[in-house]
Amino acid sequence: IVKAPFVVHHADKFLGFERRDFFSPAERSIVVYRILQQAVYLKEGNRELFGVDELVANGTYKAAYPLHDGPYEIDRTQRPKNHRQLLRFYWASFRQWNKYQPLNEIRNYFGEKVGMYFAWTGFYTQSLFIPAIMGTLVFGYGIVIRGEDFISTEICESGKKYKMCPLCEDEGCEMYFIKDICKTAQQATSVNNPATLLFCIFMSIWVAYFLEMWKRKEAM
Repeated sequence: IVKAPFVVHHADKFLGFERRDFFSPAERSIVVYRILQQAVYLKEGNRELFGVDELVANGTYKAAYPLHDGPYEIDRTQRPKNHRQLLRFYWASFRQWNKYQPLNEIRNYFGEKVGMYFAWTGFYTQSLFIPAIMGTLVFGYGIVIRGEDFISTEICESGKKYKMCPLCEDEGCEMYFIKDICKTAQQATSVNNPATLLFCIFMSIWVAYFLEMWKRKEAM
């Protein structure tokens, strides 16, 4: 099979041209939009004004956009009757949270750009599973050692030994003791502890791995 740009004059050379779904919904929308962009709406002597974008710009129309392919409501006891119902049934539903995305159907309906976007976000979300586990372990480790951290322990046990400058320059701002930020220091230990350094190293390696795996998936 040889692929080539579609030309109307050679339509008989393309397999399946007589079928209604020869062009995807996204391709049909693009074709109609191109026609509207080139359509002449006013002639003044040798001058011609054309394009639906001009009509929107001068206020003749408020907006111009493609309509959806039929209703999206669907009876789950019946088969989807259009692409919109198909995406609603197999994709745009919380019931399908654990299913793979129908990327081919998304591309056919919305176009390659939107299809590529959801392919990337889906792959990125799946790839975050391991970093999420590692981050949870690091956070849990920080909570466990919160009472053993030297800095936060010194702050919490300082009593009224260290007095700090006001946080603002207004007259109502008063000096405070460093012990007052005891809880803040302990909370900071949960995300800033010795395991955080290891997590940063892990993320540096994971980012390189993620980019290489996405290049491989993108080329498929």
